Amino acid sequence: MNYKHFHEDLRALASVIRDRLAKAKGITEFNLEITISGRVVGGDLKIEAELRGGWNDRSVVKGGDIDAIVKEFLRRKGWDETNAPLCISYVEPEEIEADAP
Repeated sequence: MNYKHFHEDLRALASVIRDRLAKAKGITEFNLEITISGRVVGGDLKIEAELRGGWNDRSVVKGGDIDAIVKEFLRRKGWDETNAPLCISYVEPEEIEADAP
């Protein structure tokens, strides 16, 4: 196996994911963790991925299909933005002195 090609493929995948996330509003950073587990001598490998926003972002999507994870993450972010509570700023009322008779 040529590890250089593996590293290049991994960087290309990360670049594609970053480009897809960059098109969404409100996503400024992301963290993708991929876990591969299994027996060393053979058998099935379990591949899981976890995608989250920045370090304080609580929206986490986990699964075994990276494409589906990215789509779900974008769907959730769109829902959060669409259904976010309105932020109405408070304006201090002006005090007006009443004329005394």
